[in-house]
Amino acid sequence: MIIRNDKSTWRLNPRVIVYVVGALLITGGAFALLGNRNQAEGPSLMSTDMEEVSKDGKKFIGVNGEFSQGQTRTDLEAHKGKYSSLIYDKQEFGPTFETSDFRPGDIFEARIWRKSENGTGNMIASANWGLYLTALPSGNQAAGGWEELLARIEIPRYVTEGTLKIYAWNPREELAYFDDFSVRKISEGQIMASPVLTGMDSIRTLNLLLGEKGTKKIKDKRAEALRKGLLKVADNDWVKCKLEEGKQQFTGKLRLKGDWTDHLQGQKWSYRISLGQGQSWNRLVTFSVQSPTTRHNLSEWVYHKWLGMEDILTPRYDFIHLKVNNVDKGIFAYEEHFVKQIPEYNMRREGPILKFIEDGFWEVQDLSMQNNNVWLENRVPIFESSDISAFSMGKMKKNPALMQQFELAQNLMHEYKTGQKSIWDIFDVKRMAKFYAIVDIARAHHGFIWHNQRMYYNPVTSKLEPIGFDGYTNKGPFVWIERPFLGFSRNFRYLRPGYKEQLFERFFGDEKFTEMYIRYLYEFTNEHYLDQLFASIGPALDEREAWIQHEWPNYHYNRKFLYDEAKKIRLTMIPLPESSIKTHFKGKTADGKFHYQIFNYHCLPVKIMGVGKKAAKMDAAFTDQALLPPYGNAFPAEFDDYYAGAEGKWVFFRVPGIDSIFKTEILPWAAPEAFTPEQELFSDLKLPSDHIYELDEVNKTLHFKSGKYQTARDILVPAGYKVVFEPGVELDLVKKAKFISKSPVFMYGTEENPIHIKSSDQSANGFTILQAGEKSEIYYSLFDDLNTLAYKGWNLTGAVTFYESDVDIHHSRFVKNHCEDALNIVRSMFLFKDSYVGNTFADGFDADFCKGTVLNCYFYYTGNDGMDFSGSNIIIENTQVDHAGDKGISLGEESTISIPSATVTNSVIGIAAKDFTKVNVEYLTLENNETAFAAFQKKPEYGPATITVKHPKLKDNGELYIIQKGSTLTLGEKVIKGRI
Repeated sequence: MIIRNDKSTWRLNPRVIVYVVGALLITGGAFALLGNRNQAEGPSLMSTDMEEVSKDGKKFIGVNGEFSQGQTRTDLEAHKGKYSSLIYDKQEFGPTFETSDFRPGDIFEARIWRKSENGTGNMIASANWGLYLTALPSGNQAAGGWEELLARIEIPRYVTEGTLKIYAWNPREELAYFDDFSVRKISEGQIMASPVLTGMDSIRTLNLLLGEKGTKKIKDKRAEALRKGLLKVADNDWVKCKLEEGKQQFTGKLRLKGDWTDHLQGQKWSYRISLGQGQSWNRLVTFSVQSPTTRHNLSEWVYHKWLGMEDILTPRYDFIHLKVNNVDKGIFAYEEHFVKQIPEYNMRREGPILKFIEDGFWEVQDLSMQNNNVWLENRVPIFESSDISAFSMGKMKKNPALMQQFELAQNLMHEYKTGQKSIWDIFDVKRMAKFYAIVDIARAHHGFIWHNQRMYYNPVTSKLEPIGFDGYTNKGPFVWIERPFLGFSRNFRYLRPGYKEQLFERFFGDEKFTEMYIRYLYEFTNEHYLDQLFASIGPALDEREAWIQHEWPNYHYNRKFLYDEAKKIRLTMIPLPESSIKTHFKGKTADGKFHYQIFNYHCLPVKIMGVGKKAAKMDAAFTDQALLPPYGNAFPAEFDDYYAGAEGKWVFFRVPGIDSIFKTEILPWAAPEAFTPEQELFSDLKLPSDHIYELDEVNKTLHFKSGKYQTARDILVPAGYKVVFEPGVELDLVKKAKFISKSPVFMYGTEENPIHIKSSDQSANGFTILQAGEKSEIYYSLFDDLNTLAYKGWNLTGAVTFYESDVDIHHSRFVKNHCEDALNIVRSMFLFKDSYVGNTFADGFDADFCKGTVLNCYFYYTGNDGMDFSGSNIIIENTQVDHAGDKGISLGEESTISIPSATVTNSVIGIAAKDFTKVNVEYLTLENNETAFAAFQKKPEYGPATITVKHPKLKDNGELYIIQKGSTLTLGEKVIKGRI
C-alpha cells in the first residue's frame, strides 16, 4: 500500500510487491484534446512570462516559484511583454522547472511558446527514473512566428520518489526564443488499496537477461539514437542474452528496434530478439517486444485479430509482462518477426517474405534531420531506386529451392512496383481486396506506406499475399490519406507528398478488383459484421484491456472507433439521389436511338443500366453497360455517352459490389460543354489571305474590290479592322456561308454601281455586324435572298443584323429575305433613309432597344410587320408601309415613337401600340386596313399604351380601333378610352 508521511512525500509499503510501469501518454488523441483545451483550466503549479528575474539575474521570477537559467533573458524577441529566453549552442539550456512533489499516476501538462527557424529547439521532460520526452506543437500559433509546444507527462505507477525536470533546450547554433512557460497538474494519482498484480495471473512474464557489456552497448546505442533522432541499426548491434519464463531458459541475441525514438522512451525500450538454434518461445523464433503505446495499445491487437479472422497473413501479436535483468518494465507487446513461422502457423507452406529495401528512405530522413528538417523525400527517387529483398536472405542463399522462389517472388514485386503486369498476374487478388477493405475501416494505413509493405510469396499459387502489420503509430492512425477510404474516387492526388500513389493505382485501375474491394468494404462496414467481430474477440479484448489498465489506469480501448469509421465509409459509398449521378437527355439520333449524357460524381464507379418513364420500373436497357469511372476531382467533369431504345425520365444504375439498384431523375436537356459556336469561329481567329478581299494589316483594313465573287467559305472579321466595299461589289454567299464582322463596315455603292450582297442558293447565314465599336455606313446596297445566322445553336433573326453597332443606311434595299427579319438592329443608334424593304418572309425592319430615325422609306409586301420597334426611341417621317401581313407599324415595350408623317395601306392593322408605349403622330394616313388602330397591354410586367394623332386621314378601314381598357387613342380632339 502507498501511504503518505507528514512531510507530504510518498513511499512504498515494503510489504507489498507492486507491479506497475509509468506511462508517457503522448497519443494523437491526447494531443488533440490538450491542444484545444483552454489554458486557463486548472491552477498552474508554476509559470513565468520571463519579464522578471532575480537580483543576481540567474532565475526567472514566476507565479508560485522560480525557474532557473534567468541569465538567458533577452529583449530581442517576445511573445508577450518585453522579454523572452534566448538559447543556442553556447547557452543551450533555458528556463527550467523542477519538482519532487508528486505521486504515482499524477499527470503534468507543460506549455511553452517558441520562435525559431525550422523548429530549432524544444521543450524536454526528463527524470532520474529514465524519462526523456520531447514536446510537440499544440497547434496554437501567434503572430511573428511564435508557436506553442505541449508535453503531457504521467508519473509511472512504480515511481515514488525522484526529480522531474522540464526545460527548454537548444544545442544548435541557430537561435531559439522561448516565452510564457507554464506547468500544471491536470490529474491527481490515486492511492492503490490493493496489489497491482490482482487480475494479472493470466499474462505471461518474460525476463530478459543481459550481461554488463551487453547492457552498456544497448545503452550507448540508445543514447546515440536519441541524439540523432533516429535509430539506425547495424549487424554488429546484436548482444547476447538469455530469456527466462518460469523455469524455462532460452539463449539468443537481441538489439534495439524501431526507427523512431518513440521506441526508446523512458524505461520501455523496444527490442528485436532472436533465439538460438533449435529454440522457440511461445512457438516464436524471432520476435520483437515493445511498449503497447508504440502501436496505439489495443488498436494493433484488434487489427491483427481481424486480419486473422479473414485469413489474411499477419504476425502473431499479443502482450506480456516484461522484466529486464529482473527489473520490472511493465506491460509490453510482442510481435512475431518475418520468418517462415508466419506462413506455417497460418497453414501455408514456407515461402519468401519480401519487402522494398528502405535504406534510402532512412538515409534521407537522417540527412534531413541533420539539416534543420529540410524536406528532401520528394527530391530524391528513394522509392524508384529501392531494391527488393527478402527476410532471412542468408538462409535462402544456402537453399537453391528457396533462392529460386525468391527470384520468382522478386519478379512479382518488380512487376507490382513498375506496373508491368496485371495485378491478377501478381497477387492473390481476393485476399488483397479483403486486406484493403480492413485497412480502410481500421484506418491502419501506416502499414500501407511503401517501405512498410510486406508480401509473402505462396510457392503453390506463385502469387503474392499481403502481410498486415504496423497499422498504427504511437499517436494512433497515421493520417496520410485525406479521404474516407483508399478506393475513394480512384484519384490519388490527395495523398500527401512522398507516398507512392502508383502502388494503389495498380489496384483501383482494375474494374474486377474494384468491385471485389467494394463488396468487402460494404460487407465489413455492416454493423452486424462488426458485432460478430467483437463477439469473437470480446473476452480476450477485455482481458488485455485490464492488463494495460494496470499500467495506464485511464486507458480504455474505444470500441466505438471501428463502428464510427464503418458508418462514415458506408454512408459515403451510397450514392446521393440528387447529386451523385447527373444524366442529361441529348436527343434522338439519326438511327432512332435515344442519346443520354451521364456524369458520375460519385466516389465509386457505377454501372449504368437503363432508363424508365417511371421511378418504379426500368423500361429500356442501355446498349453498352460499361463501368462508369468514379469522379476523380476533375473539374469540369466529363460525361459518357449512353444510348437506349426508349426515352425515359429516370436512369437506373448500381455500384459494383453493392446489390442495390439506384435511380435518379434525368434532366431533359443536353449537358453543358466547354463550347459555343461563337468561340469556335472567333477564338484565335487569324484573317487569311483571300481572293475576295485585300488585307492590309498595317492599316487594319479589309478591302473588297469591285467585281463579282462567290464563296462557300465564311467571312469572319475580328475587332479592330475596317471593312470597306467598293462600288460594284457583288458578293454571293452560298452553301450556308456567313458574313460576321466585329468591325464596322463601309459600303460605298453608287446609284449607277451599287453593292450587291446575295445568296443565289438562298442559304447564306446572314450578314451580321456585332459590337463593331465604330459607326458603319451603307450606301446604295442591295441585300437579297439571304437567310439568317443559324450555326450550332447560335441563331439570330435578321438577314442583316447590327448588334451594338451604330449604322447609317442610305438608298439601300432589303428584299426577298427568308427569315424572321429582313433588317434587325439591336441596342444601337441608326439612320435608315431613302431605303426599301419588301417581299420578305416576316418582318421588314425590327429594331430593339434602339434610338433612330426612319426617313423617306418604303415597306411593301412584308409577311408580318412592316416595322416592329420594341423598347426604343424612334422617329418615323415620310415613310409608307403597304401590304403588311400583320401590323404596318408595331410599337411595344415602353417605346417612345414620334411620327411627323406616315402612311399605312392594305395591311391587317395600321398602327399597334402596346405595353407602356407612347406614340405621337402629326400626319397619318391609314387606308384600306382591316383595323386602323390597336392599343393594349400584352405583357403583365408592363401597362397600357397611348396613341395620339393630331391630323388623321382615315379611309376605307374595316374597324377603326381596338382599344384595351386602360389604353387610350386620341384622334384630333377626340379621346377614345379602352373599354374591353
